[in-house]
Amino acid sequence: MAAAVTGPTQVPVKAAPPSRLAREVLVRGAGLSASLAKRTPQEIVQAVNTASVTKGAIAARKLPSGDVVVTFCTD
Repeated sequence: MAAAVTGPTQVPVKAAPPSRLAREVLVRGAGLSASLAKRTPQEIVQAVNTASVTKGAIAARKLPSGDVVVTFCTD
C-alpha cells in the first residue's frame, strides 16, 4: 500500500546568479494586447532598442506564462 503524503510539498527554488540578475528584466505579459503578445523575440529586441536611450537589449525570450525576459549587454 502506498503511503499518503500529508502536508504541502516544498519545491526547491533556484537562485539566479547575480550577474544574470543585473542583465535581465522581466516584463509581465498579463493584460497585453494581442498584437503585442504576438511579437517575435527579434521584434521585441528591436522595439526595446528603439524606445531605449542606451540601446542595450541583445536578446528576448518568451516564457510559457506570457511574460518576456529581455537580456541587456552590460559592457
